[in-house]
Amino acid sequence: MLALWLGASSLWGQIVAHSEMGAAQQVAVSAKTAPKSSSKQAVQSPIAAFLWTSPTFSPHLRHHFFSQARAEAAYAHLAQFSFEMRERYSRLAPKEALRRLFFSVQKRFLKSYEAYPLLEETLLEGKYDCLSVTALFAFVLEEMQMAHQIYETPNHVYLVVIFSEKDRVLIETTDALNGFVDNEAQITERIRLYSQAENELVGRELNSLLTLEELAGLQLHNQAIKQYQAGKKALALALAEQAATFYTKARNENLSRFLIDELLQDPQTSVQEKVRLFRLRQTLFGEAG
Repeated sequence: MLALWLGASSLWGQIVAHSEMGAAQQVAVSAKTAPKSSSKQAVQSPIAAFLWTSPTFSPHLRHHFFSQARAEAAYAHLAQFSFEMRERYSRLAPKEALRRLFFSVQKRFLKSYEAYPLLEETLLEGKYDCLSVTALFAFVLEEMQMAHQIYETPNHVYLVVIFSEKDRVLIETTDALNGFVDNEAQITERIRLYSQAENELVGRELNSLLTLEELAGLQLHNQAIKQYQAGKKALALALAEQAATFYTKARNENLSRFLIDELLQDPQTSVQEKVRLFRLRQTLFGEAG
């Protein structure tokens, strides 16, 4: 997956922002050594959604979150690290390579735990949570060609790397001491505990697979929660709407419904905006009010 962004695994790909007269600003991705045929694939790479360079993003959100300099720097860090890991560990036994990768990520990137950081904040500043580190791991695992699955629960994200039907490793990305779990009985117990804890919160087990694209959408969903907590309801709704481009889970739909209702009840919401919100609620949920 990362190779698509690099363009035939070229290390020095770069992000180039451009705009057209009378059109919304978009982002194109280019690589100096990449063939032209790879450019469309590169734009669609999940890394574009994580670094706010996807052409699907509205100008409004790009204004708030996108920095070309930071996107380029974050991408360069990820590309360089992926290249180093592949070159350093590709000759080792796969499980030993994964073990060393696990500790390399901990040492290189994880400085301080923080709720809802962006992937670029993990890459550039060392701020992390389970989602951002899982995304980092997933991109590197793609480059190292290690089969893996991303799992989501209501309050957690984790990885399972699969070497064979009976040989897998659970990666608890935020647990530096005990986060590399390669014993099958311990893996089963970990997953049971995750599900048990979530049962207490939601009344049923939720332990679902995610693609990298969906994980990017979940990052947007979490940013919507963060902006709502900061009192920015309209921005939160815009993020939730954008998240739906990649992530169609019920939790994002419920958040969108909640934010629409909050804004409709907010006396500071203009009449024109309330009309738009009524129409949006009708479109999304078939509810007029």
